[in-house]
Amino acid sequence: MWMIGFCATLLVASVAAVRTSDHVEYGNSTDNMTVVPPPLPFKSEMRNKSSECLSQSVPESQFILNTADGLSNRALGDRLVHLLKNMRNATNKSEHEKVRIVGIWDSRVTTRAKDDDAKSVATLAEIQGFFIVENEKARLDRWLSQPTEWYDILLHREDFDEPAAIKAVEEADIFYIAGGSAYFLMAAFERRWSFWEQTVLPKIRGGQLIHVSESAGSIASGTHIGIARGSRGAGYWWDRTGKENGLGLVPGILRPHYDKDLEPALAEYVEQMQAKVVPYANGEGVEWAGHGRIIGRPNDKMDEAMEAAFFAKWAMGRSIADAKRAYQTFLKDKLS
Repeated sequence: MWMIGFCATLLVASVAAVRTSDHVEYGNSTDNMTVVPPPLPFKSEMRNKSSECLSQSVPESQFILNTADGLSNRALGDRLVHLLKNMRNATNKSEHEKVRIVGIWDSRVTTRAKDDDAKSVATLAEIQGFFIVENEKARLDRWLSQPTEWYDILLHREDFDEPAAIKAVEEADIFYIAGGSAYFLMAAFERRWSFWEQTVLPKIRGGQLIHVSESAGSIASGTHIGIARGSRGAGYWWDRTGKENGLGLVPGILRPHYDKDLEPALAEYVEQMQAKVVPYANGEGVEWAGHGRIIGRPNDKMDEAMEAAFFAKWAMGRSIADAKRAYQTFLKDKLS
């Protein structure tokens, strides 16, 4: 027992250290919309070139935030709150209503659906990474002052209820695409392309729906997903060999989780593809309104502490419900 107490004390101390670190957050200011990317802690020629992509025009009416590892710091969380306020003002919605979020989770499914039976995943709770799903939700929920209501979707399943999904999108404030496998995710979207193209996309383009994404969901938001690591699904129903188009929400290619070790591979990829790319680190995001800009705090370690706490509670033999409550208590007490 003393070891558990010691680890808990060490974890809280590490979180406190993170909160008082001298890393600079950027992106809180509503008028600082520069396309010049802030510097990373390491020298990066590819980062300096990202202004070529960020400077491209996109509709000013839309609200898009592509993150690397979710809303892992206050700059990103505050920005979502700002986008929500602007969207609700533009659409005459009350700022006091509960926040309705449609979550797309197919990218978390890959290793449990490598066959031709799309019903191999019975429920969201059975997919690999269920605790990661709960973690992603908690990272978004904690920045919002209003209660949230999630409508979870697995696009690839044969029993996908399109009328119910359309209704959920019509009522939603946020359309969230999770991390995982960009290739599986795009194969799932292709199964429901009319739902995406006729229901979701017009609402995002029209500024009636905020789009937030994490990791693979952010890569899929761009024009091409070949930059993603992982299997292309060769031999399975979601085989995307030779098909690497993204959703095309943003005018370029996004490379989240960027660090100095990825610099050579990214330079080679950009030369091969002759593409415009935005590399950004954990703790950062790319906001698109009129053009793109990088916001957040690079190399943020806060999420590592959060996930360590969450999985530690689970590993101690708690039920899913108890683990979730313990994690939410941790967030409220230590990270508010």
